[in-house]
Amino acid sequence: MFYTHTCIQENMSEKPRRQDLITSKTKAFASSLRDGALDVTFENGKVMYLAAENDEVRDKWVSFLNETAKRSLPGSVLKAASKSGIRSENHTMTDDEDESSEDVGFSVSDGCYLTYAEDSDGALRSNWSQQQVEDFFVYLQPTKKVAKFKYTLRGGVEEVKRKVSGPKNKGFYEGVATFIKQVGLAHSCILYLDTKNSPKPFNVYFVHNQTKLLRLKEEEPVDLSLFDAVGCLPANNTSLKGVRKMEVTRFVQHCNTIGCGIKF
Repeated sequence: MFYTHTCIQENMSEKPRRQDLITSKTKAFASSLRDGALDVTFENGKVMYLAAENDEVRDKWVSFLNETAKRSLPGSVLKAASKSGIRSENHTMTDDEDESSEDVGFSVSDGCYLTYAEDSDGALRSNWSQQQVEDFFVYLQPTKKVAKFKYTLRGGVEEVKRKVSGPKNKGFYEGVATFIKQVGLAHSCILYLDTKNSPKPFNVYFVHNQTKLLRLKEEEPVDLSLFDAVGCLPANNTSLKGVRKMEVTRFVQHCNTIGCGIKF
């Protein structure tokens, strides 16, 4: 099952009465959608995380929040997903705002790219670049400052794992998962997959809130800080199909029997 993700933050400087109003409305709305495979996380009365099984449910939720904020909490700041993914710029709502305003979409540019080379019996390499790298299939966009030497040392290229070729070689999946954890967490990254250039088809899975299992959708960016573990499996493996909950340790063990699983 594919999941789409949305992060939402409220301006908590508003009056408590208005905070309580929007909190009660969002909780009621979330409850009415739970049968539609909606997963919502609340923190201190705020909706912080949303996972929905399709874009229609997600868009309905985002529309409700924006409309509620506009009518009940003018000036609140919502960080909502554009239709292309999780990340959009913070936007201040006003009473006279045009509802047709478009979100700022995700762009692939400055960051770290994972690529494959035929040498060394198949090698996975990380590439720090301020421009899109040719033939990448995993992209990590940092959300905090990256040291300049990352882009200049050895041309920004570093080997992640070698000898990953071969149909039964788990090294490829280990390399992908390692890249996501080591580079992604170190620089608080947004992850984006575009696997058409990958030498092997694969799927990436995450565990959120210790038990909730999600599969990353192609070309839909996600914030790695939301998750507790990552797994990389062959695309033709169906062992996690339809599974929506799995404890972190069990998830990592399961993934390591087939591909690779790593706890964050």
